[in-house]
Amino acid sequence: MKLGCLLPVLLIFTFTAQASPKLEVAVHMDQSMVRSGTTIQGDLLVSNTGDKPLKIRGIETSCGCTTIQMEKRMIEAGSSAVIRFEVDTRGKIGRIEKTITLHTNEPESPRIIPVVFHAREGQDLTEGLKELFRPPCDSCHLTPAGDLAGKALFQAVCVMCHPAETLKVRVVKPVEYVIRFGLNQIGMPAFGDYLSESKIRSLATWIHELEPSTHLSMDTRSVIPLPKDPETLTCPVDSEANPE
Repeated sequence: MKLGCLLPVLLIFTFTAQASPKLEVAVHMDQSMVRSGTTIQGDLLVSNTGDKPLKIRGIETSCGCTTIQMEKRMIEAGSSAVIRFEVDTRGKIGRIEKTITLHTNEPESPRIIPVVFHAREGQDLTEGLKELFRPPCDSCHLTPAGDLAGKALFQAVCVMCHPAETLKVRVVKPVEYVIRFGLNQIGMPAFGDYLSESKIRSLATWIHELEPSTHLSMDTRSVIPLPKDPETLTCPVDSEANPE
């Protein structure tokens, strides 16, 4: 009995690159340095360099002080559209970074676009900082606090204004002081009239327990020990954060 030969069958698959949209974004700002209290205006030039229509499914901003206007949601291949934005700088000082997040149908969605500017002292900063606790700003900076404490509280009411900075803390008390009474030099509002002592202590304790290399979303690069005279409390600030 002769056995038949089993011949291998070579299956050849031809793969073609799948058409997809590709997002490219250019940021333009009317000014990159303003006096605190001024409204900054700018736009995102959103281009589709892919070979399929780009659909903008949603846009998020890091804080309620950043508002947007969008002219269209669908961008054909090879076309562009403009997204305009405004940032309210009341109560802000030094180097400020906000983000605009674009959710689209491209494979690498979402895209986080940083908007960076410098705010110089130009208004009564103490009064400007109080705006954070009034509508509409309080919806981001105070209302979400609820019954939260520690890390959850920080993420609810602090993190949206202070992205990608390293906070180095040696002792808890100076942190409690800054949270309670504020510090104009770094644009830190006073939370003492709005958060309970236990909430403030939980924030300070959680920050203190972080590893020194942990990246926190906070503009304060370091907090020095509390001096004998609280009126002389200062925070070292680099020249980049406070340009002349």
